[in-house]
Amino acid sequence: MSIAAFFDMDRTILDDSSGMLYLRYLRETGRIGLREGMRIAWWWLGYALGVVDFPHAMARMFVSFMGEREDVVRAGSVTWFEEWVAPHITEGAVRRIEEHRARGHRLVVLSAASVYVVKPLAERLNIPDYLCTYLEVKDGRFTGRLVEPVCFGPGKLLLAEEFAARNSIDLGQSYFYSDGYEDLPMLERVGHPVAVNPDRRLRRLAERRGWPIESW
Repeated sequence: MSIAAFFDMDRTILDDSSGMLYLRYLRETGRIGLREGMRIAWWWLGYALGVVDFPHAMARMFVSFMGEREDVVRAGSVTWFEEWVAPHITEGAVRRIEEHRARGHRLVVLSAASVYVVKPLAERLNIPDYLCTYLEVKDGRFTGRLVEPVCFGPGKLLLAEEFAARNSIDLGQSYFYSDGYEDLPMLERVGHPVAVNPDRRLRRLAERRGWPIESW
């Protein structure tokens, strides 16, 4: 059995939310208008306040993609990542990733974000494995739905457990770095949970349980 180091992305590897970065990108480049931008921000705020679950908020955020060609969005996401996301990769995350690489641990990006940001991030950091959320595509176009299970909360744990089973990884000896309380199922599953830039609830829990708390 091998050991893995799983890394959340938003506010863990990155110092910001990729969802909010994408919303700003769409607004500032004129791809959506003010009204659409406010609608998306409203759903994202509902998720942040805990009144809307993440899969619903994410589906509403991407509903405007319904009918669009997946290859066009994928190509556009490359420029967006390089200009808007890559500058937010933290030095602390890079150092920790390289420490685990030197120890021979399997590196995995484990994020609720879409493949259109997680894949280029993993490639930039030379991480071969990533688990994330996918948008449903039929006949080359987005349907406006998400592929189940969404990589969030219990779904994130399910995908990680399936990945571990396929690759003979001992989760009880593995690591998971995350900023959010919503990742509690996965944090409790691994032997080495680490709270990075934690939100208030996760910080309180980490302090009670004696989990390491780090700032990247």
